[in-house]
Amino acid sequence: MKHKQSRLERAAVLRNKAILISDRGNQIRAFRWYLAAARLGDEQAQVKVGYDYAYGISGEADSGEAIKWWKRADRQDSWDAAFNLGMYFRDHKEWNKALRWFERALELGDKDALVEIAKIHFRYHGDRDAGLRSLKAAAAEMSNLTKPAQLAVRQLLMKQKAVSKGEALYLNAEILDDLRRFAEAYPLLVKGAKAGDSSSQVMLGNYLSDGRRGVPKNPERAVYWYKRAFAQGNTAGAYNLAMHYRKLGDVDEAFKWFERAAGADDFSAHLDLAKIWLHERQNKARAKKHLNALFDGGPGGTNGQEWDEARAMLRRLEIEGREAI
Repeated sequence: MKHKQSRLERAAVLRNKAILISDRGNQIRAFRWYLAAARLGDEQAQVKVGYDYAYGISGEADSGEAIKWWKRADRQDSWDAAFNLGMYFRDHKEWNKALRWFERALELGDKDALVEIAKIHFRYHGDRDAGLRSLKAAAAEMSNLTKPAQLAVRQLLMKQKAVSKGEALYLNAEILDDLRRFAEAYPLLVKGAKAGDSSSQVMLGNYLSDGRRGVPKNPERAVYWYKRAFAQGNTAGAYNLAMHYRKLGDVDEAFKWFERAAGADDFSAHLDLAKIWLHERQNKARAKKHLNALFDGGPGGTNGQEWDEARAMLRRLEIEGREAI
């Protein structure tokens, strides 16, 4: 039996057709299909139509139409539309409107908005304290930012002197590491580690534990820097040291350092402890205890892959327990 397509299903078909036409280079024809999809309520098409009107990609720019379509998408909770509105008003030097829309994008989950909020406070509003709050919040969300936003955060942290000498060395080393320029990053990490920066100490430990192109392994120094980092309260020092021993096949030392990491609220360590209890020590009850401890930390305590792996392990253990009865 045939079912009539819903309005949004038809819109999605039109949007996908627009994407195919756009990929072939015919932007004007693609725009017509995007517009048809947008009129049927497709959020992604509305964002695209707004962008097209804002910058005149397929014809003359029309700011009124751009704002209209972005606001329609925003009514469907589109973080993309809110961010674009923030950028539009920022480019037109309407700082208060820009801030409101970036704050809306942040509310909808776009962490890059923190960087733009910080920039406006630093450069145009003159409110350095507010800028620093947003900048530090962005730094705390570094793994959730796009690459351009990550680079902007590092540059702003150094420019605003919001970081110590050691932290500045780490940020520069991190940029070089992303570019795989390990031999250049290494001396910066050494300086940062000696200056007491725990992030530098952890990354230096990683370099020395596994080696990098142009940087030979040095397991003894890796252990030293991991321990220094953990002594300063950086739980990654304990966790990475545990992984170092795990790779060397020293399960007892790995277990000891995973326990220390878990005791310092590194919930990922509970998954590794569960694996040791399950596979090396054959104690399913203890394994389940650590898996449950991981879940007590909530999804924010681990990455999605670890969360899913722990859930699958716990489910298997519970099924095996019922089958054994």
